[in-house]
Amino acid sequence: MTRLQIRMPSYPRWAEPVEVETFFAEDGRIGARRDWVVRSGSTSAQLGTATSTWVNINISTRRLVKLDETLRSSLLEFAAPKEL
Repeated sequence: MTRLQIRMPSYPRWAEPVEVETFFAEDGRIGARRDWVVRSGSTSAQLGTATSTWVNINISTRRLVKLDETLRSSLLEFAAPKEL
């Protein structure tokens, strides 16, 4: 993970259940992004959002590499719906 940004305009009450949705998105040639939406479990009101950015690193060479096509296609199954 190279970056994590969290925006929480409001917070849940103590012991209030929350729902978390997460979606995959491509971010350039070598990166990937995961977007998060946090909602109140009781009212479904949006409490906050977050974004994390990821890169793939070759452990042997310690260089950034493109996402493998097989991994990329399997992650795209978790992409955000078109209406978002």
